[in-house]
Amino acid sequence: MAVTSPNQDWIPAHPVERRVVRTYQDGLWGEHEYSRWPQPLVRHMWHVACIPSSRNPQPDVPPVFWLALAARRDWQEDPTVGVPGLGFLSSELRKNLSKAAQYVSTEFQNIPDIAAHRRSYGQQLCLVLTQCLDRMNRLPSYAPVAVAVGAHIQRVGLELLGLCTYFHEVFSRINSADDFSQDLLPVLGVFARDGATVQLATRVGLPVWFLQPITQHLKVWKTVESTSPFFMSAEESNPPMRHHPDELGAVANLTSNWVSNMVFTVTGQLCTSRLPRMEEDAAQDPTQGPLKSRRIELTEISTQGKPKPLGPNGEPPPKKKTRRIPIISPEQRHPARYFTPAIYVTIPEPWAAALKAAGTLAQPRQSVHYFFPPPFLLDSVHQYIHNAVRIREFCRLRLLDPIVSGEPLTIAEWRAALWGDYQVKDIPTETDDRRLKRKLEDKNGIARLFGNGAALTSYSPASVERLPGVDVDVSAEVAATDPRVRRMLLWEAHEVNFRCELAALDSALVPRAAMSVMERWGREAFLSGVWGEDASIASVVPDVRPGREPFLWLSARGDGDDAGGDSWEAAVPRLRRFLAVASQWPGCKDEVRALRSAETWTAEEFDLVQREVASLYVSQFASRFGRLPIPPVAQERPPVYLCPAHDE
Repeated sequence: MAVTSPNQDWIPAHPVERRVVRTYQDGLWGEHEYSRWPQPLVRHMWHVACIPSSRNPQPDVPPVFWLALAARRDWQEDPTVGVPGLGFLSSELRKNLSKAAQYVSTEFQNIPDIAAHRRSYGQQLCLVLTQCLDRMNRLPSYAPVAVAVGAHIQRVGLELLGLCTYFHEVFSRINSADDFSQDLLPVLGVFARDGATVQLATRVGLPVWFLQPITQHLKVWKTVESTSPFFMSAEESNPPMRHHPDELGAVANLTSNWVSNMVFTVTGQLCTSRLPRMEEDAAQDPTQGPLKSRRIELTEISTQGKPKPLGPNGEPPPKKKTRRIPIISPEQRHPARYFTPAIYVTIPEPWAAALKAAGTLAQPRQSVHYFFPPPFLLDSVHQYIHNAVRIREFCRLRLLDPIVSGEPLTIAEWRAALWGDYQVKDIPTETDDRRLKRKLEDKNGIARLFGNGAALTSYSPASVERLPGVDVDVSAEVAATDPRVRRMLLWEAHEVNFRCELAALDSALVPRAAMSVMERWGREAFLSGVWGEDASIASVVPDVRPGREPFLWLSARGDGDDAGGDSWEAAVPRLRRFLAVASQWPGCKDEVRALRSAETWTAEEFDLVQREVASLYVSQFASRFGRLPIPPVAQERPPVYLCPAHDE
């Protein structure tokens, strides 16, 4: 076989087809790296040949896409994470990759007049970019994984640019009868095995290399050595990514080809995050009524030994009605079962009303769980607050990183985690107290999780930590006296729990089992629109820098503490998304669901939708998980000291 070219003066090494695609330490795939090296033509994927080539750099292509990544240079360990060996790509590199990815996504989305079936693959690549960017920016990882994620962003970004070139230039050339062979495009080009493909690629101005048998009719003008991809790493990663050409990829409408298979397989391995499943309150009997409040009857007391007075007719007077005063026990007033106004933050009015309307929930038959420290644990104990600053990065990491146990914890387990004794204790074998043994086992589980899994030492009052939004080192004294520390921790506890609980409820009400990978990513991106721009599930971990997370749960009226005046209109897109998500839940009222199609909302409609969506969310969550959900609160708000008051 010979490799010839009608329009090139160099011959790239031909990537030999194999069942195992080797992956290398720069995150690329060597000679099979389709975003950097010419590949054989893939049917219905001409855009791969249109990917920009680094041999002819173009000013509109972000140069970071061609940067060779190396762990030793581009990755740093982050000591604040808590788990040794985890870190991020350098902040400058992440910033450049994020800007470049945003640029190519926008370029593709702005291409007009593309048929839906042609646009769908590019939209899926944009979704892949979103997954990768959230993984890169939010979750620390080991150096090889971080480099592979960065290289995957480069790969998908370059493929999107290839799609843009295809739709802007090549698609119209293919459908034209004109000859564009003299207007050669600065792209990778393609290997072809048949003359028709070579002729078409030459006519439309794509670099092309023809694989053909050596015969006496083959005219050879010049013989050259093939060029190897010397600029890519030659050190393989271990283990390699397996490629089985006969397996269908995650995208149903694509043909079975290794390029799309590998793209979505690698994305699934590197960038897919899953929230741990939250156990439903399965022991609750739907036919059982709510637990009745314990009542004390106060009756009139007759003095012993004295006759009861008679009525005018000599008959006993009619019995007076007994006055019944409902007394709710402290156990029933627990924040997991009964709405208690917060002391240091203000619950938005629609959320407070929805939580209050839930009344007192029945005693759950199993311990309730929380994804993040429950806010009510951070209201009083100063040691909890100080230690929360120290362990918060690990608490954020464990939500989404599969290498760390991220299961939601019970209230008792969160108390142990916040108290900070991470020494494993011996359980006495001579005792028969099973409750004591179980309590010690639970504490030892927390000690292993935070002490071994996160390599954290036990709490010391002498420790000094850093907290975003607080410009002083957080000592035990600062944690106890500086209101900014408590406010930041409380906001984060509310926000992370709210996002995770919303995701858990939606997963329970809109099951994911029958969804493909792309459908699940799409649903998660759709759900994330409730609290920000469409993103991956990793966005449940919020940006804690002050002012970066706008408060969305405003009142359109100007008479409340959370009133936003005219600013409520800025919250409409998020509330619309919440309504769109809740519209697929059982119990959503038709009149509220109908407001989805309204082009604009009045202030009254805005408040109505917010009240109804919050009420539906609280009722569905309580019935599924046996406790009240954690509501969102504003990030930047001065402390408001309220006296807890309860309806009798």
